[in-house]
Amino acid sequence: MSKNQAHTLLVSNVKRQRHKPKRSVIPNCVSQWKRKHAEKVNIYYNESYYTTVSDVVIKKGNLTEFTIEQEQYMSTLKSHLHFDATLQNNPCQFATHEFYSKHMKPNLDSIRKKIKSSDEENSNDSYIDVMAKVHVDDFLSELSEYLLISEQQYIDGTCEVADGLYSQLFYAFATMCHLRPRFGGTAPSFWQGLLGVDVTSNPDFRLCTKSMSHREKEEESNICTVTFVKKKQAVKNQPKKRYIESSCSSSVSSSTEESPDEEPVHKRHRRSSLGSSDSSSVYGYEIFTPEIEEDLDRNVLGRHAGELLLDVRKYAMGNDKMPGIIVNGTKVYFTLLDITSHHMIKLYQRKELDKEKDVATIYYSRPLDILVEEDRILLIENFMRLNNFQFHSKD
Repeated sequence: MSKNQAHTLLVSNVKRQRHKPKRSVIPNCVSQWKRKHAEKVNIYYNESYYTTVSDVVIKKGNLTEFTIEQEQYMSTLKSHLHFDATLQNNPCQFATHEFYSKHMKPNLDSIRKKIKSSDEENSNDSYIDVMAKVHVDDFLSELSEYLLISEQQYIDGTCEVADGLYSQLFYAFATMCHLRPRFGGTAPSFWQGLLGVDVTSNPDFRLCTKSMSHREKEEESNICTVTFVKKKQAVKNQPKKRYIESSCSSSVSSSTEESPDEEPVHKRHRRSSLGSSDSSSVYGYEIFTPEIEEDLDRNVLGRHAGELLLDVRKYAMGNDKMPGIIVNGTKVYFTLLDITSHHMIKLYQRKELDKEKDVATIYYSRPLDILVEEDRILLIENFMRLNNFQFHSKD
């Protein structure tokens, strides 16, 4: 072996230091966020549920009262929706596998028949009443489809209803409440350089305003960000597994600085929970797990927080509160991100956040079930109230 060959062999055997790729603080797609990633930008869920949906919704502020037309419209909706579509809330003696076919189907068919016959008899119905009846009929059609498939899957021994069926039911319900649902993927939200990462968000839906009167000029605004709990995602008390949304390929996702399954203790400076939106008073550290995590997985909570953050930047011109909704099957949670302008500016300018002053809170209500009459009435009122936000898009 020559001297040059020996030198080359020696050099080739020297271990070169491997440079590990720089790890990102947060994933570049919010569908991969966990609650810990929201806490990287000082967004925390409130410690406990608010008593009612209204307690959450009114924190948005800038609400106008219901118009006469809205009151009339809601009254017509409610007059045709006096039923519970769950076996637990019905005194009937039907088994699970025949609850829809022998109990709910005849009831829903009767309501739909009554709606159509009243249309023929009351040719002098107002535009508002006709519109409400059409939307009720569409909703009952989707509800019948949902209950039919649920019953068939129960008979076949299939436990889960497809995600798309819940989406269709929610879409019909939101439309019935005179909102315009938009698929979030049609208008992704972006934040370039959030903690040094270019982040994107594709909510399942956004709810948009819709004019009640055909005589009014239509001025649509995005007012609410909607996140669905996917059945593939882990939920509380079920085995946890890492889940990657199809909307963001794993090949382009950022690696994060912590183990995917590692969740830090929820420790934060807490603002007074019932104070005004401008309050930034702090009274020490608290260690707790938000009550909503008893029902929903931290992956869902992290994703929803990220979607609210990117949408408040995109749509909430002159306002630092972003309403949201989490849908888990037929259950609906109302949420509200409350974040100060100062906090947003520091994130935008990539400045270090103050752990005491730059703190945002997501408030949330207990879930209401679309299938239960008492809950459904409250949902109708609060969905309708979303139309009354004085809230305008930057676009």
